[in-house]
Amino acid sequence: MCKHHNIAISAKDIADQLSLFGNLGAVDDLLPSYRVAPTRSIAAIVNADGMHAFEAMKWGGVTNRGRGKSTFKAFNAISEEITHKPFFRGAWAGGQRCLIPAAEFLYGAG
Repeated sequence: MCKHHNIAISAKDIADQLSLFGNLGAVDDLLPSYRVAPTRSIAAIVNADGMHAFEAMKWGGVTNRGRGKSTFKAFNAISEEITHKPFFRGAWAGGQRCLIPAAEFLYGAG
């Protein structure tokens, strides 16, 4: 299970390499970043109107169990199981995907 990730490149360099559009604004302060843990704000690449752009997001899955407040319950999805696990199935089927730029993912025991 991934515990942290690192990225040692600036948002501008990533945007230039991947031809991303839009204002870097909120993500510019998020990169570079080291030992980023789940539930922290991260820079993600999303599909916005057919174009790829940076967006600031929290790393983790959000669930609302009908109690009126959203909570972060999960932060990892194994690609082989993503279509079968109830927590991820709806988001996957609905096309809610993003790319997390990272130089390395750090795994821990447990």
